[in-house]
Amino acid sequence: MKLKRKLLITAILVSVAAMSGCATHSDRIGMTGEAESTQTYAQAYQPAREMLNSGKVEDLRAKMLENDKTADGKVLTNEEMKEKLLETAGELAILERALLALNAGSPERARFFFDVAEEKQAKTESSGVTGALSSFGKSGAAVLTGAEEMRNYELRGYEKVMLLNYKSLTYLLTGDTEKAYNVARRAIDVQQEEHEKFEKELATLKEKGEEAKESGTEVTKELGKYKNEILKDANSTMSSADVKKAKLVKSAYVNPFGDYMDALILELDAIGQQAADLGSAKTAYKKALENNPSCGAAKEGVNNVEKRVPEGKKIVQVILSDGFSPVREEKTAKFKVGTYAGEIHYADLESQPTNFGSASVSVGGQTKKMSSLTKMESLIYRDELDRMPWRQAMFFAAFARHVAAGIAQAAAEKKAGVFGTLAGNMVSKTIGAAQHPDTRSWMTLPNQIMVARFIVPANQQSLTITTYNKAGGKLASKSVKLEGTDSTVVYATSYNKNLTVSEFQKKSKQEN
Repeated sequence: MKLKRKLLITAILVSVAAMSGCATHSDRIGMTGEAESTQTYAQAYQPAREMLNSGKVEDLRAKMLENDKTADGKVLTNEEMKEKLLETAGELAILERALLALNAGSPERARFFFDVAEEKQAKTESSGVTGALSSFGKSGAAVLTGAEEMRNYELRGYEKVMLLNYKSLTYLLTGDTEKAYNVARRAIDVQQEEHEKFEKELATLKEKGEEAKESGTEVTKELGKYKNEILKDANSTMSSADVKKAKLVKSAYVNPFGDYMDALILELDAIGQQAADLGSAKTAYKKALENNPSCGAAKEGVNNVEKRVPEGKKIVQVILSDGFSPVREEKTAKFKVGTYAGEIHYADLESQPTNFGSASVSVGGQTKKMSSLTKMESLIYRDELDRMPWRQAMFFAAFARHVAAGIAQAAAEKKAGVFGTLAGNMVSKTIGAAQHPDTRSWMTLPNQIMVARFIVPANQQSLTITTYNKAGGKLASKSVKLEGTDSTVVYATSYNKNLTVSEFQKKSKQEN
């Protein structure tokens, strides 16, 4: 009898592990050493966040360079680093490195990581690694088993779009407007493709739900009895305050960053070319404004881009990235539906505190308040709201696991008495313990992206960026040199009282 109990318990543990699947590459970024293996994704990332918040950009750059070495201190070549990342790292970990490098002032290094992340993403998607266990749409296997972080992380649609937006920016900051434009256009196309993909996956999810409902099993009959109660429990996990943040944007697939980059590049390339048609630039500015009607810089572009840059003048575009995007944290909801009671673990977004209220740019006798281009926080909350059907499915799946465990326990009790009861309890507890949501996300993404557009004398040699807290008090101020007479793009990052202005801004057009 003891042997049978042992075999039964072992079988339960093995089956749960097998259902969960396992990740084939790591999402860790090497900031906390060996301790990362026992940490959550957010904990492993925390040192990088602290360095940025405290203005220790050089320390961050040094740490990242240290991670590019072998155990014996040898610096890896780009090819060796690329091979290592493609073999062992996940897209998410590579993206963190890319944006951290950009925010630490290394656009070329950032682009290297963005290139590798894009190649890794294409390789993963073509091999079907993320969806191999799924007939349930994007998150099917994870939803069914409940062990979401044991699978490879699949980038969300908005993360794929931001990969390309930032990659475009790295080209722009190093003077290659042609490649910057091509990548910006690709970001716009990918955004539409991801939206269409999302709609298809949502339709698949609904179809699978209907199929399950019509299967007529004992479990689905129980689910049907308590459908409204389960939906209510699932929907209550997103607060009204979070829903309000989500509804500040039209969709998770409406990000004006790509359109603004498109317009900006077209305008820069037309300087000095009297025959250049600026109608496309105006259209792109108009699209950015449609997607964010409060963006003053986009409105200014719509109204003025076709007037052209006068002789002896230049364009200065300032892009500021503020704070951090929300973090996903595991939370637990207790439920009691009918005779069934248990716990469901789910991922909930938590906004990251910031003192930032606004920013202004002063240049050539003009001072303008920067306008919000991409409300990244709201866009991410919107993605979470749009994905509520997946959370509902997770709640139904968790409830179904408890129902199945109850049915198994009843059958075991009938057949094996006390040992059946023990086995049934073990099933319920083991399945509950295995159910954990995916708390991973691209954590270096900002809270928001702001922009300002100026036409100034070509010999203007400096500008000043100032950030303010929510009460209007000054947080930080930084002067920036504007080299040469060509139009310029400046990239800055703001983390509370720390303002880092990229010292690598280049001329907007390459010298012949």
